[in-house]
Amino acid sequence: MALPSEVQAVLDKLEPEVRQAFLDAIARITSTAQLNTVIAHIEAGNIEAAVLALRIDPTFFQPMDRLLSEAFYQGGVVTLASLPKIPDPFRVAQRFLASMEGMNELRLGVETTSQPSSPDQKGSSKE
Repeated sequence: MALPSEVQAVLDKLEPEVRQAFLDAIARITSTAQLNTVIAHIEAGNIEAAVLALRIDPTFFQPMDRLLSEAFYQGGVVTLASLPKIPDPFRVAQRFLASMEGMNELRLGVETTSQPSSPDQKGSSKE
């Protein structure tokens, strides 16, 4: 599935920065001596020791983590901006309720004219 062009543009813009942040993190983790120790543990089949020898600190990946968060944020902004506008639900509700008021008056037999309907005004006058 192809991404929308706006989202792809954001990814294309951020991809080199994310790649460099990942490579920088890996460079912080590895040194020649440390790499030889890790390789020796892997060859011996001791994966747990190999992972411990890497001494991976979460701070090594913070720059990359920030860039990935920024990519998600920018992708979300672009995607939301491309969605169709939703009509104001309160205006729709007001119209619906106003139309229902007229229906209730008709259902209850209430006159909807503006003339008062008191018994004193039906042709008899008190003087």
